[in-house]
Formats: sequence, structure tokens, C-alpha cells
Amino acid sequence: MNPLNEAISQDLQWQHPNMFQRVYELRGNATELFATLQYRGMVSSQAIGEASGVHLVFQLEGIIKSRCIVTDAETNTAVASIQRKARGGTVVLTNGKQYEWSKLNFWGTNWGWLDVNHQSVVTFSRNKHLEFAPSIEHALDDLPLLAMLGWYLLLLQRSEAATTAAVSSV
Repeated sequence: MNPLNEAISQDLQWQHPNMFQRVYELRGNATELFATLQYRGMVSSQAIGEASGVHLVFQLEGIIKSRCIVTDAETNTAVASIQRKARGGTVVLTNGKQYEWSKLNFWGTNWGWLDVNHQSVVTFSRNKHLEFAPSIEHALDDLPLLAMLGWYLLLLQRSEAATTAAVSSV
């Protein structure tokens, strides 16, 4: 697996290589692998991600599963948390840094992480593309977390929208 800091200028895309498994791969130039995100089971909300040598576990907490806790898979210590809201939320890292998860356009097809100065760090589009901002030196250490957590949140939104559509059609 290639480190994410080597992918800053590449066209990256989250791919779902096997429709029978909940495994996603962040690829650049079609063959280079930069990150993976794999759910623990078919109905589980817990996922394990790997990027740049970082192994993280993503887990929802709370009665309505609105809070996401991110833990280091090797030490089982929390590294970040985000309280999910309809229009995003703020991820708080244990090192004190914060990033805003925000809808970037009216239709909600583009989402991204913004730094404390409201400058874009990472952008996601619904068609699975991921793009890093040109000047992200201040966030390089956080790229693995932001890339995987952003995709995890988008997958949750997609799943919740499908559930709502299925329930409302009954």
C-alpha cells in the first residue's frame, strides 16, 4: 500500500471491488492502492481502515448512532470523535486539532473537511472521487484519518438514505 502523501496530486477514487463484500479501496491511477475500509460484517456499522501504516476502527455510538468514535486498532485508544449532524459536524482529534465535516454544495453531492480557517483540506464527491487541497502541509499527518473517516461518513449517509427511502415507500 502506498502512503497517502504520495497521492496529493493524483486523481483518487474510492472503489468497491466486490459487490458481495463491504470492502472499499482508495485507488489512484487505477492500480495504486492508498487506503482500504472494510466493515466487520454485513449489518455492522463498525469498520476497520488502513492508510499510510495507520490502522483505525470506526464505530457509531449512542441511541441514534449519531456519534462516531475513531480508535487506533493497535492500541485501542481513541484518536478522534465526531458528533454527526444533518449538515456535517466537527471532528475533534485527541491532539487538539479540529476539522469541520461540511456539505460543499446545495445538492449535497460534494462534502469535505475544512480546517479551522474554513479552508478546504479534503473534498469528496458522490461519484467516489477524493481530492486533496493544494496547500495541505499543515494537515499531512491527519490525511489517513480524514480520507477514511470522510468515506465512512458518506457510506453512512448513503445507507441511512436508502433505509429512509425503503421505510417511506411501505
